[in-house]
Amino acid sequence: MWRARQLILLAILVIVIAVGAVYYLQKAVLARRAPPRPAPIASNLNASAEDWVWSKTEDGRPVVEVRARTFEQVREPAVFNLEGVELRLYEKDGKTYDLVKSARAQFDQSQNVLFSEGEVEITMGIPLEDQTNGRLLVIRSSGVRFDTKTGKAETERQAAFVFDRGEGQSVGASYDPGSRELWMRGHVQLLWHSDGPGRREMKVEAGELVYKEAESKVYLSPWSRLTRGEMLLEAANSMVTLEDGAIRMVDAQEARGHDKYPSRQIEYA
Repeated sequence: MWRARQLILLAILVIVIAVGAVYYLQKAVLARRAPPRPAPIASNLNASAEDWVWSKTEDGRPVVEVRARTFEQVREPAVFNLEGVELRLYEKDGKTYDLVKSARAQFDQSQNVLFSEGEVEITMGIPLEDQTNGRLLVIRSSGVRFDTKTGKAETERQAAFVFDRGEGQSVGASYDPGSRELWMRGHVQLLWHSDGPGRREMKVEAGELVYKEAESKVYLSPWSRLTRGEMLLEAANSMVTLEDGAIRMVDAQEARGHDKYPSRQIEYA
């Protein structure tokens, strides 16, 4: 009888050991197969995510859309830190949009402001349907502030411009999609390509420049200088009229300058 009890206790012990071994073995296998735990959120963050999207619509049409590869919601101040940023600002007619790209930016949703300290690329007037047509204006700068409510973008730093008829630069710039006006604030230099064979490029310089797309006009002030080959025109305020993006007429105040030909020279005063 006593021997039988020993055998029963030994059997129970063997079963318990076997069950425990199987349990811990399965637990170890499941632990190895389990996906890695996400890193804990930093104490100064409310949330973090990847492939983040924020958008706003009015009356069923898109107004603004912000996309980011990574996103962090900061506790204080209450802003979003974004990386791999794309911002789309849609025109009211729903036919075109302006595209903003930046490696890093900070978005203040309460103020409707997106700010990028680093390099920014803005492409204006991209058609929603046929993206092969249209004259696009590309702006590259840094320290750019975007108002996602109005679509206005501005910077006080060096800005470079590329458009279908040429390229240029200025110190400080702003663009208002509502009025379709581009303001190049200081030290303006533009190189306007010719619109036909045999015609030379036009170099445009000014203290500041305002381009009003709706009027097809460029306003130069408080001084202006236009150079093409041997032709030089210096003036106070000037108004340049465009036709299909090409310079068609210049109305200059207090103009002076000259134009040289092989057989003569013409003076302007």
